[in-house]
Parts: sequence; C-alpha cells; structure tokens
Amino acid sequence: MSTWWKESKMDRNTHCNKVRLTHLSEKEKENALNEVRILASINNKYVISYKQGFFDEASQSLCIIMEYADNGDLFQ
Repeated sequence: MSTWWKESKMDRNTHCNKVRLTHLSEKEKENALNEVRILASINNKYVISYKQGFFDEASQSLCIIMEYADNGDLFQ
C-alpha cells in the first residue's frame, strides 16, 4: 500500500491510501469500491471521515481519500 497527501478543495488536509488490487476480480474490485462508499456515508465526530474512493486503472489501485487525523492515532 502506498500513501500520499493532498490538499482538498475545502482547505482541510486529507490523506489518501492507494491499495493495489491486481489480484482481484472485477466484481471484487466493485465490492471494495462500494465498501468505501458506505464508509463515506458515515458522519460521526468520533470516526475519521472517508471522502471518496475511486479505482485508478493505470496502477490497478483503489484510492481512498479520507480525513487526516492531525492529533495522532489511538497508539499515541
């Protein structure tokens, strides 16, 4: 899995995870994207928000854009 940062249009920091899915069937890839869409529909102040997900054909990767937790993670 690779990761990169991007600045969103809303001026909030977001985090993007890029997960290679070369071993999955087309149906499994669609199911993975649907799962990200379900996560993106959750709106709770205690849950990191998922902004969007899309499949990058060039790299055969699922890209997941989510809110960046600037106060650290549960281990800190």
